[in-house]
Amino acid sequence: MSPSLRTRLLKSISIPLVLGLLAIGVGSYHSAGKEADKIYDAQLAHFAHVLHELSLHEVHKGEAMHHAVRTESGMAATPYEKDLSYRVWLGDRLILQSSNAQVIGDRMQQPGFADRSTAQHQLRLFMLRKDNVAVEVAENYRARTDLIHQMAVSTWLPFFFIIPLLGLAIFYGLRIGLKPLDTLSAYVAGLRPDALQHIGGDISLPRELAPFVASINQLMHRVEEVIEREKRFTGYAAHELRTPLAALKTQLQVAQREKDKAARLQMYAEAVEGIDRMAHLVNQLLLLLRSQKDGQVLEEVGLSQLMTEEMAVFERAVTEKQQVLFCAMAPGIMCMGNAGMLRVLVRNLLDNACRYSPEGAQIKISLMQEEGGGPQLEVHNSGVHVTAEECTHMSEPFYRGKATVASGAGLGLAIVSWIARMHHWQVQIIPEKNGLCVRIFDAAK
Repeated sequence: MSPSLRTRLLKSISIPLVLGLLAIGVGSYHSAGKEADKIYDAQLAHFAHVLHELSLHEVHKGEAMHHAVRTESGMAATPYEKDLSYRVWLGDRLILQSSNAQVIGDRMQQPGFADRSTAQHQLRLFMLRKDNVAVEVAENYRARTDLIHQMAVSTWLPFFFIIPLLGLAIFYGLRIGLKPLDTLSAYVAGLRPDALQHIGGDISLPRELAPFVASINQLMHRVEEVIEREKRFTGYAAHELRTPLAALKTQLQVAQREKDKAARLQMYAEAVEGIDRMAHLVNQLLLLLRSQKDGQVLEEVGLSQLMTEEMAVFERAVTEKQQVLFCAMAPGIMCMGNAGMLRVLVRNLLDNACRYSPEGAQIKISLMQEEGGGPQLEVHNSGVHVTAEECTHMSEPFYRGKATVASGAGLGLAIVSWIARMHHWQVQIIPEKNGLCVRIFDAAK
């Protein structure tokens, strides 16, 4: 399971913040070290110049003589004074030195700054040579490192208090900032499956959640449509199956009590016909349910070839009813669609035309390419007059016209309409003088 959004945000904010503070601390430490070196070097040079001027004054007065200045810790004004040592040379003669000058070691040969290491000390030296007077000043690096460490402690110590406080502030800030998500989650969890409501009417949410809420509302709308469609389908199926099943049960019970064999066989034959009608109804119901499913895969389909294959299947039914079939179909018409669903659409159109047209009627089928590029399919059947009012209801499931005498479930055109909508096609049912016309065309063209 992936970590929570709160944890991810806390990490994405806290880790860069802590790393940034650490980088600032490390950079400050190195910067402080460089600045301390500059300051201490400046003090060494200044001290050397002061000693040089004082010593040069004594030389001019003729009072220059060798003596040592005591720098024991008991006499030092600061703890770091004993880390400072110096020597003053007049030519090759030593005229002044501190009592700890022996740490300097050999006499420096070149003026300027230099570093020198001994077994016990790490020294920073500066030599000034002018007017035959040379001044050597040395300082133990310990004074510098101690100062830098103290500066580092004074810099880092607040971080140990600031970082936890920042962490708590970020944690509670995220908790408050993400509270609308908890509110939204609780609201969605409280929705009833049978009474879905759109989000946003009675809860206050930040504008950043608006796209997410809009997507959820769209999903709820689609779910509502699916639920409503399933309710209608269940109601239709129950309504259409209840009466035939009851009649079939009664017919079989009567046949069991019938003593005349011929009459009993006739009743059984009628029951078989009833079962065939129910099988057709169930098959149509399944096709309707299948046509209502979303997410069908679309591919390039040869519509002319598909029509030819399906018409060949229905030639026998047309011949048995002595109907006349006229076909005007342009070859090579292609379209984007689901081949299986398009076969169901064509099959239902042809079955309806054949089933609801009387014997000897004319059935006209045409498939043309529209000027805009989309296909147009028309099926004309004759023999039964249909009013304009009836045409508006013929795409509804289980609707049967007033003048309908042929057996059927009333689902054929409903299935055709669903499949057409799936392909973004439009269906028109147009009444004619002695029949009707079903026209299907690409509504997007």
